Amino acid sequence: AAMATLSFWLGRNEWASEHGLGYAVFAIVLGMIVSNVAVLFGKTASLEWLQKKAAKDGEYFIKCSLVLLAVELTVLAEVGGPAMIVAWIGSPLAIVGGFVIGTRFLGCKESLAMLISVGASWCGASAISAVAPVVLASSEEVALSISVVAFFTIIFTFAQVSAVKIDVTVVTTTSIWQQAAHR
Repeated sequence: AAMATLSFWLGRNEWASEHGLGYAVFAIVLGMIVSNVAVLFGKTASLEWLQKKAAKDGEYFIKCSLVLLAVELTVLAEVGGPAMIVAWIGSPLAIVGGFVIGTRFLGCKESLAMLISVGASWCGASAISAVAPVVLASSEEVALSISVVAFFTIIFTFAQVSAVKIDVTVVTTTSIWQQAAHR
């Protein structure tokens, strides 16, 4: 609870909010620090109970949040038909594509490929936790797929921000040159 509270507090910090660092990023980083410090000092046995409890409790809370999220259906009225068509076509294509690439080209187990595809296509850890029992995934596969999806989410979040900044700089520079040329 202390790490969750600290992560939430850090994520709500003004600087963190301005730079797109939410509480989830801090929770992941703090979790990595705690687990690696324990490994460095040879206290890995002390983490086993925490990992099992966190996985069990986390799965329960994620399932509860998915149910509560589905309660608010007013969002569908706001986005309309075009968004529904994109969701019905885009999501299945992304999942099938990810599954095929994962199993045929990367040699992943089917359950792991499906978890990563679902996590990347839908809502990350929530989707992975919901689909894991269906594909009979082991807890190691769930943990690995959540880690992979979270890792690449962080990387692509920063990559998108950098790409937007580069694009804005190019557009601004181009418009300055165009304005100078017309004088």
